[in-house]
Amino acid sequence: MAEFIDITGQKFGRLTVIRFLEPEERVLRRKSWLCQCDCGNIVHMDGAKLRSGHTRSCGCLCIEIARNINLKYKYSHKRLYAVYKHMIQRCQDPKEREYHNYGGRGIKVCKEWLDNYDTFAEWAFTSGYDLSAKRGECTLDRINVDKDYEPNNCRWVSNQIQQNNRRDCMYAEYNGEVHTCMEWSKILGMTYQKVHYHMKLGRSIEYIINS
Repeated sequence: MAEFIDITGQKFGRLTVIRFLEPEERVLRRKSWLCQCDCGNIVHMDGAKLRSGHTRSCGCLCIEIARNINLKYKYSHKRLYAVYKHMIQRCQDPKEREYHNYGGRGIKVCKEWLDNYDTFAEWAFTSGYDLSAKRGECTLDRINVDKDYEPNNCRWVSNQIQQNNRRDCMYAEYNGEVHTCMEWSKILGMTYQKVHYHMKLGRSIEYIINS
């Protein structure tokens, strides 16, 4: 069992640790602490993320960063700026709906992008970002879904390719061919929802075809 480290009273970024939370008090599953942010918010925070420096505020810091960065591209390329803003929110804002799949499991935005939108925008336009692409045809994707948002681990791909690269993506084999749930739905001419429902229950592609 890992040694208990008491961090009561310590400050991590903008967060001051008030006390350790008992299991019945926690919002998070892991060992967590009651903290007060400099902005006044009282929040529950993962102790390991506090000590590693991954979590530095209640979420207010990323909002300020988004407001104060150089916005040279913001108004001429609003869609790209929205991609950038959502990337940061997913990784830094515990209140963000998808935080548990990103920042909540340790995924970060590299410092060169986090501190400067222009740097991200310049990378985007030299790495395949297409302003004229239809929605869903040019999305930001991490090549290795367990690593951070950084130049060497990101690419611009269609939404279909990105969905096939999800951690929870299901695969099935039939007649010597292996495809994802989404790919099988297109091959079979069936809705994704139907194929996903049966695959999630462990049913074979043959079963799905004959159902």
